[in-house]
Amino acid sequence: MGDMTSSMSQKGQVTIPAEVRKRLGLRPKDRVRFRVQGDTVSIEPYRSNIDAWYQTVPALDPLDHGTKSERLPARSMPNTSREKVSSSQGWEWS
Repeated sequence: MGDMTSSMSQKGQVTIPAEVRKRLGLRPKDRVRFRVQGDTVSIEPYRSNIDAWYQTVPALDPLDHGTKSERLPARSMPNTSREKVSSSQGWEWS
């Protein structure tokens, strides 16, 4: 692969060359780890234990309360239509 150079922005950002990204399997939003040993810095993909386990367990079905046949009965929706009713104190909602 050889030596490669990149310049640093005013914000301290450095572009990782495409060949390096491809070799390390890096994609946008991936995390990287910097290892500093003396005056040498190496970069490698960072995969935490949480990242490794993320979404390995399927999400729970919020409507499944046990088995599918034991679902709770649906509640009736409250009446959302309201009529204005005149009273001695002005308009009221009923």
